[in-house]
Amino acid sequence: TILGMDLSHGGHLTHGHPLNLSGMLYKVVPYGVRREDEQIDYDALAELAAEHKPKM
Repeated sequence: TILGMDLSHGGHLTHGHPLNLSGMLYKVVPYGVRREDEQIDYDALAELAAEHKPKM
């Protein structure tokens, strides 16, 4: 399991997109940015990490 920034939020195809090898080999949990200020919500990201326990 890896956390990767969603393509629509500024991520890259190599961040776990299904068309990329990383998206084919790993379970990818996407995260994004807050709509109001376009910044990463690190508290929400920490919750995702605690829930999914990414190895990378």
